Amino acid sequence: MKLKIITPNRVLFDQDKVASITAPTTNGYITILDKHQGLFTMLEEGIVSIKEEGKKDGEYYAIGGGYLKTDGKETIILVNRAFGQNELNEKLIEKAIASAKQQLNKTKSDKEKQEIMRLLNRSLLDRALLAKLQKKRQNKAI
Repeated sequence: MKLKIITPNRVLFDQDKVASITAPTTNGYITILDKHQGLFTMLEEGIVSIKEEGKKDGEYYAIGGGYLKTDGKETIILVNRAFGQNELNEKLIEKAIASAKQQLNKTKSDKEKQEIMRLLNRSLLDRALLAKLQKKRQNKAI
């Protein structure tokens, strides 16, 4: 099956031989396989897992909200943000988390607090992806 992950700034992923895609929908995580029934659904912030044909290990992407559309032959994920597992920087993520927590304590406006919480949640999601990758690497080493 073909898969594209598209953000407003770039095409992040574009491959023809994908075996499965697991993505966070508003109703929970779903897995799309080749010849899946046609589907159009909203995505929530979360982690997308991709297994390519013939590869043992999958790839992971931290995504923002968006949409997933599939006809069983091609799947398109259109999201407002996405970062691949190799693009995440642990130091920057931890700095962003600390900064957001600090700003949250200083802010009085509900609107500003909501925006800071949104940014904090994104950074926590990125950190969760890093933790998942570190655990996977540790299990491989055993």
